Amino acid sequence: MNLDPVKTKQLVDYWLRGSLEDLNGAKEIVDHTSRYASGLFFAHLCLEKALKALYCQKTSQHAPYTHNLLALVEKTGLQLSEADIQLLAEINEFNLEARYPDEKFTIYQRASKDVASAYLRDVERIQSWILQQLSNSP
Repeated sequence: MNLDPVKTKQLVDYWLRGSLEDLNGAKEIVDHTSRYASGLFFAHLCLEKALKALYCQKTSQHAPYTHNLLALVEKTGLQLSEADIQLLAEINEFNLEARYPDEKFTIYQRASKDVASAYLRDVERIQSWILQQLSNSP
């Protein structure tokens, strides 16, 4: 069942606000601490929430209960380059590895300021593109 336009807008705004806040949080963590894995976790959340905002706007339904960026891309119907699909697959790992203790050590080994900063630039670019799709969507 589709949501009414007011509820849809509220959900879109909720997810959009969260996406913007999480990108700012990711930048602050990476720029001002050495907790790079945490910064990358927030970078993942930034894209997840931007995609959920777009999904809500396009479908007038609640966002699906998933953290998988590639599944959200598919559900929104976005067309991405192979390079960006690969990038989102890598960013998906930040969510999984940061959440599950057995995997946490791996992300801590890979995460450095340079690596995290490079991912943040890509995340900001993709978020900006998703937000552009959001503003172009009915």
